[in-house]
Amino acid sequence: MSLDHCGEPCFDRIPEPADAVRRLGTVQYSRSSALVLEVHGDIDAYTQPRWQAVLDSATLDAMAGGHPRLILDLTGIRFISLRAVIALVEHAGSAHRCRVRVSVAEDPQQPMVARLVGAAGLTAWLPVHPGLDRTLAAAVPCPGMPWPPLPATAPRDGTVARRQPCHTTPGTRH
Repeated sequence: MSLDHCGEPCFDRIPEPADAVRRLGTVQYSRSSALVLEVHGDIDAYTQPRWQAVLDSATLDAMAGGHPRLILDLTGIRFISLRAVIALVEHAGSAHRCRVRVSVAEDPQQPMVARLVGAAGLTAWLPVHPGLDRTLAAAVPCPGMPWPPLPATAPRDGTVARRQPCHTTPGTRH
């Protein structure tokens, strides 16, 4: 969750490793009323800072271009960590508050993201579809609809650390 108040960067960034661009590549383009971000490579702990930066940049571009939808085409990824999926769900909530609806297209032969999102009980927060064409054709709730509250966080035993957005008092949501 790196965007706060519709585009204001919220968290200090960890420096991006020098070869992160080689390990996590992206291509961005418009299609229909959506901004599509094709992602290639691995989304893991090493590329996590780049992943956050790519999500922020694409959301800001969607807002600036008047695109109500941001589709992440993950058909070209080889791996995605659970932490990266959780970051994506948190980011989708931030983008939703900025009137951009995030959804995911993935390889129907290797539904990595759908399995992780389903196992974590987050399907209401992040729609995942098989392939880009199905994602584009999917009915998307209006960005003005309320965002459902995220499930309670995991215990603070190091499994999932949730960051509080800046510009709010800890324990409050905006």
